[in-house]
Amino acid sequence: MLIISVQAMNTYKSATHRSNLVVLAEAQATKIRIDHFGKDVTARGHSSDPQALELSGTSNSNVLQKHKITPNADLLGAGENCQDRVSASTTYEVKKAAKARYGKARDRPLNASHSMLSHIDLYFLASSAKIVHMHRWLWEDVRKEIHMVLTKEQYRIEELSLRKKMSDVEMLPHPGKYTIRDFSKSRADRVVQQNRIIDCHAQHLNTSDSVLPPAMDANYLSKQVDRSILVESVKFADKLAKAEPLATILVARQGPSPDRESDKVITKRAKGNNRTSHHPIGTAVMASESFGGVMDEMPKVYGTSSLRVMSASVILVHLAVQLHHTVYGIAERATDVIKSGSGF
Repeated sequence: MLIISVQAMNTYKSATHRSNLVVLAEAQATKIRIDHFGKDVTARGHSSDPQALELSGTSNSNVLQKHKITPNADLLGAGENCQDRVSASTTYEVKKAAKARYGKARDRPLNASHSMLSHIDLYFLASSAKIVHMHRWLWEDVRKEIHMVLTKEQYRIEELSLRKKMSDVEMLPHPGKYTIRDFSKSRADRVVQQNRIIDCHAQHLNTSDSVLPPAMDANYLSKQVDRSILVESVKFADKLAKAEPLATILVARQGPSPDRESDKVITKRAKGNNRTSHHPIGTAVMASESFGGVMDEMPKVYGTSSLRVMSASVILVHLAVQLHHTVYGIAERATDVIKSGSGF
């Protein structure tokens, strides 16, 4: 079993008493050897899952043939449907008095404001008429492209979420500079917007060299609906900055005045000043094989008798909750399945 986790230290400390625990420091799995003797092999890691599957011959046969890899199973969905949350930020100058107060009392919104986090639905950000346009833009973009059944199903679920009052945007005040850009003022505070991205892209082998990273065909903000949600988020961030308690702390937004910015200008600025939250999903989706899924509910990779995937890559669409909670649940579910199948 291969386990790669950002919580590696906590996991290790809680399991150091186990005699069967072996930790390989700074090791990288480059290939999965698939046998048919009932052994359970578990891959872990949203970025490495499709690469490990492809190097092992378990992926889209067209991709495998390109790199002269013998196919063991032809899975069209492996490495496809990769999604991540996209963030944009706006920067504000902090008043000197507010900075001095924070240095002394360390209270009010500048104190640990990372935790002042809100999940907001579209109906709170945009008008009903604007949301109707978003629905139309989504399906217009979908019709322009040829997708697998799985991708069309993903878009259908996303479109349904737009109709309901579900969390579409995440607001996060950040005390200080969020990017590496420099400002002449002593301190800046920015509000970050994170939205569920509807675009998805592919992640496949770039070369048969197992230590080189895969090629990513990122399509972030290529969909009109994604750009529109981001624009409305930026506008809402400006409203927050003008409302209390931030209004008495912030001077003004850095850069162009938001009152003079059109949606087109905001879009251009956001496209040049965004980042992902490093929460990718979808490259080894749990779904029907006829839909283009990579694994079943056991969770076992199609075309294999023993290969399982336990990571965020099995998730079809982003959820409103923090991703690591969901991944823990996936791992616990898969562990129970493995234990029950092994007689535990």
